[in-house]
Amino acid sequence: MAKQITGTILSKSGEHTVTVGVDVMKIHPRYKKRYTRVTKYHVHDFSGTSQVGDVVTIIETRPISKTKKWIIVEKT
Repeated sequence: MAKQITGTILSKSGEHTVTVGVDVMKIHPRYKKRYTRVTKYHVHDFSGTSQVGDVVTIIETRPISKTKKWIIVEKT
């Protein structure tokens, strides 16, 4: 089963490439304070219709290019 993640489109670069940001909650090992980090993924967009700000679900797939290993499954 492929990994499935939900995130927000941060930018578009090229015709079929978008950058998706996923908020990850972490806890500091010593101080136990919670903080949020954004992990960015380069994602392949087959249709090319996604816009910045859309919330999308992505899954891991075979390497499409040097940095793209994810594709958009659906807009939510």
